[in-house]
Amino acid sequence: MMDWLGYQEVAIPMQRERPGWFMQLTEPRSFDLLALGVLAATLALSYLIENSRLGYRLRAIRENEQAAEAMGVNAFRVKMAGYMLSAAPAAVVGAVYAHAILFIVTPDAVFGVLVIVQTLTVCLVGGTGTLWGPLIGAALMVPASEMLDTTLGDRLPGIQGVVYGVVLVLIMTYAPEGLYWRVRQLVRGREGARGEAGGRPAELVTAAAEPPPAPGEVLLEGRGVSKSFLGLQALSDVSFEVREREILGV
Repeated sequence: MMDWLGYQEVAIPMQRERPGWFMQLTEPRSFDLLALGVLAATLALSYLIENSRLGYRLRAIRENEQAAEAMGVNAFRVKMAGYMLSAAPAAVVGAVYAHAILFIVTPDAVFGVLVIVQTLTVCLVGGTGTLWGPLIGAALMVPASEMLDTTLGDRLPGIQGVVYGVVLVLIMTYAPEGLYWRVRQLVRGREGARGEAGGRPAELVTAAAEPPPAPGEVLLEGRGVSKSFLGLQALSDVSFEVREREILGV
């Protein structure tokens, strides 16, 4: 809207009476607490999504979209729901940021190429597909880049972009799954090795062979069954019988 109107920035008027109602906090540190609250709410939302049907459907689409659609998942609706839920925390953070600086600026002034690279690097360093990955990546990358920018920014302008680029190349080369998954794999590998070293192999007990039960009565019979999902042929001219006390998968 601001680009269409030709504005570069719009100042938010100061509210002298009851500024807290307009999120104009007199203490600057209050915005830090507000940001922590937004972070906690975002983590809670991510946890709920991760352990819900929507989370399972999102992971199914990530692994194999065609197979997920064949199982009845509406990929378009699930993606739209994911985009909307991921945009909600960004909108809240944008509102907090605007009230902190009392200016509404254009997207180009905030979301430049460096911000996009920072976001991708933080997620890739921590690990994608997990709740704690972006948090770990941000806890490692943001303080390091800010410290380098403070100490070397005057002598080496743009050092943040260089650091993020180098880290991105190293992560994609040596740990493409992210630090969270790599550390988790190493910890579980050590625990498994300790269990194998300390535990004694159990004796193998062979159960006496029992004769197979007699086939039961035919409860369901299908001949020449065919089924397709959006061009994916799941069954083609299949014949089967389901008998009593029998579990059959097609």
